[in-house]
Amino acid sequence: PRRRRVVVLRHVLGLSEKETAVDLGISIGAVKSANARGLAQLREARGSLQEGTAGKPIDEPRRVR
Repeated sequence: PRRRRVVVLRHVLGLSEKETAVDLGISIGAVKSANARGLAQLREARGSLQEGTAGKPIDEPRRVR
């Protein structure tokens, strides 16, 4: 759940690492770690859904205006 919250705040809502850390009450290092692990988990899940795409980068996130 923390990884999901971090990824959503960072890539869906467009918050900075500092804003995400403050919002969740965790350190910037914890945000960086959860973000990296969460994105890796998404890539892995995407690879298992679409055979042959594992390891390819996911599309750049779009900022909400």
